[in-house]
Amino acid sequence: DKVGRGTLCDIVKYFGDSKKNVREAALKACTCWVTSAGLAKVLPTMAEKFQEYSAKITAEGKKEAIEWCMETYGRDQCTDDVIHCSAVHFAAVGLNDKATESRKASAA
Repeated sequence: DKVGRGTLCDIVKYFGDSKKNVREAALKACTCWVTSAGLAKVLPTMAEKFQEYSAKITAEGKKEAIEWCMETYGRDQCTDDVIHCSAVHFAAVGLNDKATESRKASAA
């Protein structure tokens, strides 16, 4: 779990990459991680690191990550408060962003 957490933190950093294919690969890795470990284990760490790195993540990267979070959250059938809080955490980062595209993605 500790090794995986570090790797997941590194993946979140790639949300800020200027290349779309790198951001897409990071989101695909997160999707695979959720599939194998479960949303309750992955989303809290991602939300924490998403906020930590938000100043370094581009508006487009934030938008894509928030859309991924909301899509993944919407598919999950869990009623765990940790998941709900993490999804809200993701949205809050986007709502506080100066870029309109990030705020729009969070408002959805």
